[in-house]
Amino acid sequence: MSIVWEKDGEGFYATVMEPAGEIRFRLTVENSGAHWNWTVWRPGKYAGTLHRGHALTLHAAMWDAERSALRQQDFRAADQTSAPKSK
Repeated sequence: MSIVWEKDGEGFYATVMEPAGEIRFRLTVENSGAHWNWTVWRPGKYAGTLHRGHALTLHAAMWDAERSALRQQDFRAADQTSAPKSK
């Protein structure tokens, strides 16, 4: 998964797309002065904040947000493969 960060005012954002072209996750990183806050959430039908945290540097916050999105993607893939198959 390739994540491209864009600058937006004082912060940064990224969008992780699904193969079908739908948005899977949105990631944001904002400077609070003392540290960088990061958030990962799902928009749309399954909207909600999945994870949030903070880091001392911009790059660490981006890394943490990306890792969180990757973990969520891995959990979703595992759920889909372990779900019982209908007959």
